[in-house]
Amino acid sequence: MMGGYYQHTTLNFAQGAALYGSEDTLAPPGDQFIAYSKLSATSGRTLAGFGQVTWKFLPELEISAGSRYTDETKDSFFGQPFVNPFYAAVYPAGDRVTANQHFYNFSPETTLTWNAGRDLTLYGAYKTGYKSGGSSNSAITSAFGNGAQDLTFKPETVRGIEAGVKAALLDRTLRFNFNAYRYEFSDL
Repeated sequence: MMGGYYQHTTLNFAQGAALYGSEDTLAPPGDQFIAYSKLSATSGRTLAGFGQVTWKFLPELEISAGSRYTDETKDSFFGQPFVNPFYAAVYPAGDRVTANQHFYNFSPETTLTWNAGRDLTLYGAYKTGYKSGGSSNSAITSAFGNGAQDLTFKPETVRGIEAGVKAALLDRTLRFNFNAYRYEFSDL
Protein backbone atom coordinates (compact mmCIF):
# COMPACT_ATOMS: atom_id res chain seq x y z
CA MET A 1 0.00 0.00 0.00
CA MET A 2 1.25 3.48 -0.73
CA GLY A 3 -0.14 6.95 -1.02
CA GLY A 4 0.41 10.67 -0.88
CA TYR A 5 -1.13 13.63 0.86
CA TYR A 6 -1.22 17.36 0.06
CA GLN A 7 -2.83 20.10 2.11
CA HIS A 8 -2.88 23.89 1.83
CA THR A 9 -4.28 25.79 4.81
CA THR A 10 -5.07 29.40 5.57
CA LEU A 11 -6.19 30.62 8.97
CA ASN A 12 -7.17 34.24 9.53
CA PHE A 13 -7.80 35.43 13.07
CA ALA A 14 -9.26 38.75 14.24
CA GLN A 15 -10.15 39.72 17.78
CA GLY A 16 -11.13 42.83 19.69
CA ALA A 17 -10.72 42.74 23.48
CA ALA A 18 -12.97 44.95 25.57
CA LEU A 19 -11.68 45.53 29.10
CA TYR A 20 -13.51 47.37 31.83
CA GLY A 21 -12.71 51.06 31.83
CA SER A 22 -10.98 51.06 28.46
CA GLU A 23 -13.19 53.68 26.77
CA ASP A 24 -11.24 55.92 24.38
CA THR A 25 -13.39 58.75 23.01
CA LEU A 26 -10.71 59.65 20.44
CA ALA A 27 -10.61 56.15 18.94
CA PRO A 28 -12.07 55.38 15.50
CA PRO A 29 -15.79 54.47 15.45
CA GLY A 30 -16.26 50.93 16.70
CA ASP A 31 -13.00 50.96 18.69
CA GLN A 32 -14.06 53.28 21.53
CA PHE A 33 -14.49 50.40 23.97
CA ILE A 34 -11.68 48.20 22.67
CA ALA A 35 -8.54 47.75 24.78
CA TYR A 36 -6.71 46.28 21.79
CA SER A 37 -7.48 44.61 18.49
CA LYS A 38 -5.54 41.64 17.19
CA LEU A 39 -4.97 40.34 13.68
CA SER A 40 -3.02 37.24 12.75
CA ALA A 41 -2.87 34.70 9.97
CA THR A 42 -1.11 31.46 9.11
CA SER A 43 -0.64 30.00 5.66
CA GLY A 44 0.67 26.46 5.41
CA ARG A 45 1.55 23.67 3.02
CA THR A 46 1.89 19.98 3.87
CA LEU A 47 3.26 17.24 1.64
CA ALA A 48 3.43 13.63 2.80
CA GLY A 49 4.12 10.22 1.34
CA PHE A 50 3.46 6.92 3.05
CA GLY A 51 3.81 3.25 2.36
CA GLN A 52 3.43 -0.14 3.99
CA VAL A 53 4.29 -3.71 3.00
CA THR A 54 3.00 -6.92 4.59
CA TRP A 55 4.80 -10.23 4.23
CA LYS A 56 3.20 -13.49 5.32
CA PHE A 57 6.42 -15.48 5.70
CA LEU A 58 4.73 -18.49 7.39
CA PRO A 59 1.07 -19.53 7.22
CA GLU A 60 0.38 -18.07 10.68
CA LEU A 61 3.06 -15.35 10.92
CA GLU A 62 3.21 -12.02 9.12
CA ILE A 63 5.24 -8.87 9.45
CA SER A 64 4.28 -5.44 8.24
CA ALA A 65 6.55 -2.43 7.95
CA GLY A 66 5.71 1.07 6.88
CA SER A 67 6.65 4.69 7.14
CA ARG A 68 5.43 8.19 6.51
CA TYR A 69 7.51 11.21 5.48
CA THR A 70 6.01 14.65 6.12
CA ASP A 71 7.31 18.05 4.97
CA GLU A 72 5.53 21.21 6.13
CA THR A 73 5.94 24.96 5.92
CA LYS A 74 3.93 27.51 7.91
CA ASP A 75 4.21 31.28 7.56
CA SER A 76 2.47 33.42 10.17
CA PHE A 77 2.13 37.03 11.22
CA PHE A 78 0.77 38.58 14.41
CA GLY A 79 -0.11 42.20 15.07
CA GLN A 80 -2.25 44.58 17.08
CA PRO A 81 -3.39 47.36 14.75
CA PHE A 82 -5.19 49.27 17.50
CA VAL A 83 -4.31 49.61 21.17
CA ASN A 84 -6.04 51.95 23.59
CA PRO A 85 -3.37 54.48 24.71
CA PHE A 86 -3.98 53.44 28.34
CA TYR A 87 -2.65 49.93 27.51
CA ALA A 88 0.11 50.97 25.08
CA ALA A 89 2.91 50.28 27.59
CA VAL A 90 1.80 46.62 27.84
CA TYR A 91 0.42 45.88 24.36
CA PRO A 92 2.46 47.61 21.66
CA ALA A 93 0.35 48.92 18.79
CA GLY A 94 1.43 48.36 15.24
CA ASP A 95 4.08 45.78 16.09
CA ARG A 96 4.11 43.01 13.52
CA VAL A 97 5.75 39.74 14.47
CA THR A 98 6.39 37.13 11.79
CA ALA A 99 7.24 33.44 12.03
CA ASN A 100 8.38 31.20 9.20
CA GLN A 101 8.46 27.54 10.20
CA HIS A 102 9.61 24.43 8.35
CA PHE A 103 9.07 20.93 9.76
CA TYR A 104 9.90 17.51 8.41
CA ASN A 105 9.49 14.08 9.93
CA PHE A 106 10.08 10.45 9.09
CA SER A 107 7.85 8.06 11.10
CA PRO A 108 8.48 4.31 10.66
CA GLU A 109 6.54 1.43 12.21
CA THR A 110 6.56 -2.35 12.17
CA THR A 111 4.22 -5.06 13.49
CA LEU A 112 4.67 -8.80 13.92
CA THR A 113 1.37 -10.73 13.99
CA TRP A 114 0.81 -14.38 14.94
CA ASN A 115 -2.58 -15.79 13.90
CA ALA A 116 -2.49 -18.71 16.36
CA GLY A 117 -5.86 -20.01 15.20
CA ARG A 118 -9.17 -18.91 13.79
CA ASP A 119 -10.09 -17.21 17.08
CA LEU A 120 -6.75 -16.05 18.47
CA THR A 121 -4.31 -13.37 17.30
CA LEU A 122 -1.24 -12.05 19.13
CA TYR A 123 0.85 -9.10 17.98
CA GLY A 124 3.75 -6.86 18.92
CA ALA A 125 4.60 -3.53 17.34
CA TYR A 126 7.05 -0.65 17.32
CA LYS A 127 5.42 2.61 16.25
CA THR A 128 6.35 6.26 15.86
CA GLY A 129 4.18 9.29 15.24
CA TYR A 130 4.23 13.01 14.58
CA LYS A 131 1.97 15.99 15.25
CA SER A 132 2.72 19.27 13.52
CA GLY A 133 4.00 22.40 15.21
CA GLY A 134 2.54 25.79 14.48
CA SER A 135 1.45 29.15 15.81
CA SER A 136 -0.92 30.27 18.50
CA ASN A 137 -2.88 32.74 16.40
CA SER A 138 -5.00 33.90 19.34
CA ALA A 139 -1.94 34.81 21.46
CA ILE A 140 -1.28 38.43 22.34
CA THR A 141 1.99 40.20 21.71
CA SER A 142 3.18 42.19 24.70
CA ALA A 143 6.05 44.47 25.60
CA PHE A 144 7.32 41.72 27.95
CA GLY A 145 7.46 38.93 25.36
CA ASN A 146 10.12 37.39 23.19
CA GLY A 147 8.48 37.86 19.82
CA ALA A 148 7.81 34.88 17.57
CA GLN A 149 9.17 32.31 20.02
CA ASP A 150 6.31 33.16 22.43
CA LEU A 151 3.73 32.68 19.67
CA THR A 152 4.94 29.43 18.07
CA PHE A 153 5.36 25.84 19.18
CA LYS A 154 7.42 22.87 17.99
CA PRO A 155 6.06 19.60 16.60
CA GLU A 156 5.40 16.64 18.88
CA THR A 157 6.86 13.21 18.22
CA VAL A 158 6.10 9.88 19.83
CA ARG A 159 7.68 6.44 19.76
CA GLY A 160 6.90 3.27 21.58
CA ILE A 161 5.95 -0.36 21.68
CA GLU A 162 2.72 -2.23 22.11
CA ALA A 163 1.60 -5.83 22.30
CA GLY A 164 -1.81 -7.39 22.39
CA VAL A 165 -4.13 -10.36 22.21
CA LYS A 166 -7.42 -10.59 20.33
CA ALA A 167 -9.59 -13.63 20.96
CA ALA A 168 -13.07 -14.92 20.31
CA LEU A 169 -14.14 -17.19 23.19
CA LEU A 170 -17.11 -19.36 24.21
CA ASP A 171 -17.98 -20.41 20.67
CA ARG A 172 -17.44 -16.82 19.47
CA THR A 173 -20.03 -15.33 21.83
CA LEU A 174 -17.40 -13.39 23.77
CA ARG A 175 -14.68 -11.20 22.29
CA PHE A 176 -11.61 -10.46 24.37
CA ASN A 177 -9.02 -7.81 23.54
CA PHE A 178 -6.02 -6.97 25.69
CA ASN A 179 -3.40 -4.38 24.84
CA ALA A 180 -0.29 -3.16 26.70
CA TYR A 181 1.78 -0.25 25.49
CA ARG A 182 4.47 2.24 26.41
CA TYR A 183 4.94 5.45 24.44
CA GLU A 184 7.33 8.34 25.02
CA PHE A 185 6.46 11.82 23.77
CA SER A 186 8.92 14.58 22.88
CA ASP A 187 7.93 18.28 22.92
CA LEU A 188 4.43 17.50 24.20
